[in-house]
Amino acid sequence: MNTKKAHISLLLFALLYMFFTAIMFAVNIFNLSLHAKNGAIINTSDISMIITMILAVITVTNIIAFKRPAYRTAMMLFSVHLIFVFTGIVFTRSMTSVLGAVTILFMFILSTAIYKHVSAIESKDIELRKIAYTDPMTNTPNRRAFNELINHLISDDASGKNEFALVYIDINEFTQINDAAGHEYGDKVLNEVVTRWKFAMRNNDFIARTGGDEFALVIRDFKDENELKEHIGIFSNALKNKITIDDQSVFVSASFGAAIYPKDSTNAEELLRFADIAMQTADSRQDTNICLFDKSMINKVESDLNIENLMREAIHNDLFKLVFQPQYDTNTKTLRGFETLLRMTDTDGRPISPGIFIPMAEKNGLITEIDCYVLKKAMATFLPMLKKYNDKLILSVNISAIHLTKNSFVSDVESALIETGYPAENLEIEITESVFISSLESTAKTLDEIKAMGIKIALDDFGTGYASLSYLTKLPIDLLKIDKSFVDGLHEENNFADFVAAIISMGHLLHFDVISEGVEYETQLNTLKQLNCDFIQGFLWGRPMDIEAVDTLLRLSS
Repeated sequence: MNTKKAHISLLLFALLYMFFTAIMFAVNIFNLSLHAKNGAIINTSDISMIITMILAVITVTNIIAFKRPAYRTAMMLFSVHLIFVFTGIVFTRSMTSVLGAVTILFMFILSTAIYKHVSAIESKDIELRKIAYTDPMTNTPNRRAFNELINHLISDDASGKNEFALVYIDINEFTQINDAAGHEYGDKVLNEVVTRWKFAMRNNDFIARTGGDEFALVIRDFKDENELKEHIGIFSNALKNKITIDDQSVFVSASFGAAIYPKDSTNAEELLRFADIAMQTADSRQDTNICLFDKSMINKVESDLNIENLMREAIHNDLFKLVFQPQYDTNTKTLRGFETLLRMTDTDGRPISPGIFIPMAEKNGLITEIDCYVLKKAMATFLPMLKKYNDKLILSVNISAIHLTKNSFVSDVESALIETGYPAENLEIEITESVFISSLESTAKTLDEIKAMGIKIALDDFGTGYASLSYLTKLPIDLLKIDKSFVDGLHEENNFADFVAAIISMGHLLHFDVISEGVEYETQLNTLKQLNCDFIQGFLWGRPMDIEAVDTLLRLSS
């Protein structure tokens, strides 16, 4: 609710309160009573009690809705009310007025208790929001906060004239720093990079960490493209001097790609994609590390049509590549199974991020075909591993929310099982919280049918979307996957441990197994062990690997 509406509501609250207080004062002063049609008499004390209850309801409702302003208003009104009551005591010397004073004191105590409770909840909400919208390692906004800002900037610009630039930034060859000096050192380098960039920022600039070594910048104040490039250049120049940490020095550079609203697009997804394309172009060029998006880049790098054609060709000619990331028991390091991950390359063999082609597939309708392709190929590829090494392993396959809501989904899964001969009890379907956007009833029905086949169901990226406790109790879920963004915090901030502990406890309370994804550090692993997390998945114990590497891993561990 905006400030103007809040002020009007509080004014109405005050006027309503004073109105009923005046009525109560008149009732007590003149000892008024009401006569019902059936002859019953409602005396002064009863009328006062009814009015008191009305005031209590109005006061509590406003405190819950408007918190501190309503509480302060209520305190002032209580003071005025007490003056009326004491005036009544002086004039009438009745017990009714004395009881009125006691009632006001009770309302004061009740209102204070409710205000403190509501404030505590609000404080917790603010803390959880900060966790959800802040990158724990760099203490900058995260991808979610960045996406929300972009959407707000576009939706709030009715005129289409509030220009801003969206800049994607990638730290060049950062993997080499991690490999050479370790992830802990790499984290310190990233923090130093962010510190330098904060000095380069102007008042209206916004920077967020969107991935491991990827950042996004929003620039709102620039006259033209030349000034925009100059300002981006300040961020680039901030990295020119070497970074020295723990007596070890490195030189860091970055690639910058920018897309401009509304010149390049008025659509948030397109702006993000165009900025990413510009960044990849900058990364591939030798003459500059700063590129502004140009439509010719689409034709050269990743035009929608080209990627769609690549996806169609990959489906029909079996050109997609599947890799498998192992999942382990947290305490024994026993293999639970593998998650299937999809990879795709362009005609030059360069990888195309799933973050680019999956949203496109969802938009152009190819996602169902891709789901079916991955499901069949994953099961056919992994079945020999079950027969050869361990018939208890679980193969986990991600399913799009769009596919899940289709009437053909259950029959698609059945057909894949029959065609490949894969045992249903060794298959796990991973869904994301976005399935809760659609009808919970239809989603539950579909998942019940899947569960009846013997297939396990995992809820992926838990904590980032729409799931609530009420949803979880109504769906046949076997495994809860804690999102990497929360696991990242275990390496940086202690308060994340409490949050993750709450998720694990809730999962166990609902009889779910719990797995944490994105585990990269021993500190994270040790904390997850202490919190009784059942399974882990991440680079610490296993990177995504092709089926040949899976064969080798199973052979060595058998």
